[in-house]
Amino acid sequence: MDERQHVRALAQPFGLELTDEDIDRLGHFLDLLEAANQRMNLTRITDRQQAWSRHVLDSLTLLPFIEAAGATNLIDIGSGGGFPGLPLALVCPELPITLLEATGKKARYLAETADALGLTNITVLRDRAETLGAPDGGGRDAWDVVTARAVGPLPVLLELAMPLVQEGGWLLA
Repeated sequence: MDERQHVRALAQPFGLELTDEDIDRLGHFLDLLEAANQRMNLTRITDRQQAWSRHVLDSLTLLPFIEAAGATNLIDIGSGGGFPGLPLALVCPELPITLLEATGKKARYLAETADALGLTNITVLRDRAETLGAPDGGGRDAWDVVTARAVGPLPVLLELAMPLVQEGGWLLA
């Protein structure tokens, strides 16, 4: 089974329909992640099949919720290795996505990877959610959808993320 068939088989139970181009672009992203992971710790998952399942497709399970929210913008807090923000940006090139990452080397990796993937819908911010969501932080009530993956315990995540969500917006954790 080639990679495209394998990914389609993994995506099918989630109702995700990916084009050949989607799969190829997502595969290229995994290539870039693997290379960067040699230089810095971005993920413990190094097996490609597991990366597809536990990173890429897990990220893409948010698509129905993003659509239901009628999202016109999205911020991914604590983006780290780029999940879920970069896979979402690859399959939703019309959706402006901000990747928020406090660690400088990870923020650089995200910007370089977005550039290498030709993603014009990505903005990378090197900042902290609590700073951005402060009354004078410039990001309060600014996003339709806020995503977070493995940021912290739910009470902490709510405190960090909710100031960024517009009234009527969605937090997808």
